[in-house]
Amino acid sequence: PTYVDKSAKIDTAVARIVMAKTMNAGQICIAPDYVLVHSDVASEFKSKLVSKLKKWYGDSAEERKSCKDYGKIINSRHVGRIYNLVDETTGKILMGGEADQHARFVDPTVIDEPGMNDSVLREEIFGPVLPIVTVSGVQEAIKRVNNICDHPLALYI
Repeated sequence: PTYVDKSAKIDTAVARIVMAKTMNAGQICIAPDYVLVHSDVASEFKSKLVSKLKKWYGDSAEERKSCKDYGKIINSRHVGRIYNLVDETTGKILMGGEADQHARFVDPTVIDEPGMNDSVLREEIFGPVLPIVTVSGVQEAIKRVNNICDHPLALYI
């Protein structure tokens, strides 16, 4: 997970998170699986995150699908697994949500406030899907991380 505090430089945090989550279409073991963001900066963070993804990879799913700088998913089975995580969420899709198994494409997807029991929070995503959970501060972030998985592979602040 990644925690973005209210003291963070939002533009810097967004650029680094987008890079880490979309490199190799998110198929990197240390890519952040979700972001916990302080409520004071949550709206700005979400808006800038979506804007950065569109700036780097295209405004529409079709543009992103044909973007030379955006990778493919390893195989169609994995596309289906990632898409099911998105399809089953109770959160709001802020961007993305599309997939094409034949083209091995999963649109960079941002999910706002998924349910704490949603698979997208409970399983390793290993793809370009980023759930965002708003928290009141670092103590709530710690509780949420421990509730989701008490041994995450990596934690970014």
